Formats: sequence, structure tokens, C-alpha cells
Amino acid sequence: MTSATMNSTSSGVKATSNPSVPKVFKSPPLNIYGYAVSTWAVKKCSSARSIFNTVLLLFLNIFVQAVIVYHIAVLTNDADVPECSAIDDQFNDVLTVACVFIFAASQIGGSSFVETGQMIARAQQIQVPGASGGISYDTAADIRETSCCKRILLFLVITGTEFILWLSMLLCGTMYLVKSPNLESLILNTMALDFITHIDEHLFITMLNKATQQRVQKYKIEHPLAIDETDSTKSAVRVVFG
Repeated sequence: MTSATMNSTSSGVKATSNPSVPKVFKSPPLNIYGYAVSTWAVKKCSSARSIFNTVLLLFLNIFVQAVIVYHIAVLTNDADVPECSAIDDQFNDVLTVACVFIFAASQIGGSSFVETGQMIARAQQIQVPGASGGISYDTAADIRETSCCKRILLFLVITGTEFILWLSMLLCGTMYLVKSPNLESLILNTMALDFITHIDEHLFITMLNKATQQRVQKYKIEHPLAIDETDSTKSAVRVVFG
């Protein structure tokens, strides 16, 4: 069998077993959802302890985010909270729009359900770090053997849950900002919602040891619809400098 040709980059690895059909490999998102995808894909993470820890952290993350979203929705529906338009002071519509835009941009930029969904649905191989500490990638191995039904279940539990929480937070958070009673509350609420948006990343950093975090980053999973950033950068350089 002809060995795959691999080019390592900071954000992705391109392997080509057939020159006409390049494959792009990328690390899963560095959050709890990416950690769950990595545990599923990497065959060596097959111990009961690894699987238990992954399931526990995944459901802890889902529970925390769901509780926060629920209470934000309750506060948003509180009839005693005045609308922004009813407040006659330094509060203005421009600042409201700016804060909503910042929150929405943070939500969209911090989402990873598209990436994890593609990996779960279509990934077939994973790049294994070489003996030199993960800098070079010497082999491309198959991911953990998974039936179609199990892939659907993983997609629903990981990607589906993340999407539902993301959409709920986007809608409830926007209404929560619009109903902020004053200028100070608007700014503080925007900062608080931005923090809540990245709970999965905070849990990834605080609840996992460095070795596990490095494992998620080093083992790169096939990303079927990704664009190789190395080729994109080279094309941009050629356009600029000829």
C-alpha cells in the first residue's frame, strides 16, 4: 500500500493518497464537544474511564448551559423588566445595536457544531502524531469503527445538542440585552453573555489535564468539507506578489 503524503500546518494537515482527491485533517474544536469527538475517533481512548469522563463532562456542560439559558429566558419574559425604548436617559438605540452585534458575533464565532457535525458524519481517518512529539505526522489511521446508527446517535447527542443550546442562547440572549433596564446593565449583560457563550471552552481548560488537551489538539481528524489553509495562503501570496 502506498503511504499517504502529509503536510503539517498549525491549523490542519493535508494528506493525499490520491493526488486528485486531497484530504484535509484538522484538530477538533478545543472545547468539550471537540473533546467528545476526539475520544470517539481515537482508538486508544477505549478504556471505560476515558469514556466515562467524556460522557460526564459532556452532560455536565449541557446541563450548565441549559440551566443558564432557561433562566435567561425566564428573565426575558419577566413583565416587570422595562423595554429599552421606554427608558429616557443616556440609553440609545445605537449602543443597543452595537451590544447585540457584539454578542451575535461572539455566538457565531464561538460555534463549532458545523465542524463537529462534519467530522462525526463523514470522517473516516485520523492523523496520528509521529514519534517526534506530534510535530510530524507519519501515519493516517482509520477512526474507531462506528456503525451508521451510532454515528447518528453521536450526531444528535453532540452536534444536535450544541446547535439547540446555541440557537436558544442567541435568541434569548438578544432579547435579554434589548430588555436591559439601563446603560450599565446593558454593558454588563453583554460581557456576561459573552462569558456564558464560551462555557464549553472554559470547562475544557479547567476540567481536563494538559495531556488530554494536547491529545485533542495533536490527533487531527479528517475534515471532509474543510479548505486547506496552506493552499489558500499560497494563492493569496501569489495574487498579491504575482
